[in-house]
Amino acid sequence: MPIRKIRITLALVALLAGALALASTPWSHGSAPSVKHFAKFDPHGNVKMSKAERRRILAATEAANNSSSHEELVAQGREIFRSNTLSRTAESCESCHAEGAAVASIGTLAHGGVAPDFKGLRDPLPLYDVTQTPPYTWGGTQPSLTTQTTNVVKKFYKPVSDATTGQFVAALMAYMGTIKPPVSPIDLGTMSDAAKRGENVFNGKGKCSHCHTGSLFTDLQVHDTGVPKPNGETDPGKGGNAFDTPTLRDIRNTAPYMHNGSLPTLQSVVDFYNNQAIGDAQLGGNLSPQEESDLVEFLKAL
Repeated sequence: MPIRKIRITLALVALLAGALALASTPWSHGSAPSVKHFAKFDPHGNVKMSKAERRRILAATEAANNSSSHEELVAQGREIFRSNTLSRTAESCESCHAEGAAVASIGTLAHGGVAPDFKGLRDPLPLYDVTQTPPYTWGGTQPSLTTQTTNVVKKFYKPVSDATTGQFVAALMAYMGTIKPPVSPIDLGTMSDAAKRGENVFNGKGKCSHCHTGSLFTDLQVHDTGVPKPNGETDPGKGGNAFDTPTLRDIRNTAPYMHNGSLPTLQSVVDFYNNQAIGDAQLGGNLSPQEESDLVEFLKAL
């Protein structure tokens, strides 16, 4: 489909969907500008759909992939990803995943605990090479990016037909497949001496590479992170306190850290795992202050 027609289609979808949108927004802002509160739902959560509906959407997704070139789908997906007129909230995917990073212009997201939702904070995840990093969501509850993207389209965007949902899913997945981490010192071979020492700590004494492996620094698993649940949080993660292992690429620019954004800096993450954490990633206080500092410098170079 030519880009001009795509834009016309998106405009018509926005106008038609606007008439079907709920009168009240599903989110309400909290008092702190860095936290956004969910009133009713998580746009990344599961959606109740019949098997027949999911089959129709999957068929529409496949049809979109077959009828449009990859370049056309990427262009359309970029527009959908950045549009704040197609969503229920007048926000876009870009609002939380700026250029694919985990940088939320609307802040860390707070779930209010209204059943069946949990109570607690969730920090946005980066989307770098997301097509290669299953499972999805912080809880690692969704193994398929197609299904997860379908859930987001159904929950985050205004109501559209199954055919249009499939088109959105195909386009968004094509665009997300182009999102790569920015070039960094580890790519350029320009790491500082401190970062090089930190790399040795990361792969050796620090045991970080046990979970953060490969070029994206993730083992594609969920682990007990040992992060406590403050203020009565009830976030179940997966199996109680297990959460997805996110990529560490560009992590210097994606503060705050952990699933609930409870650790504000990379230094605080290293301090936590060296001195406080219990769970799969405890370092046990074995790193010296110099080793901690070097490890932070290595993380900044990713």
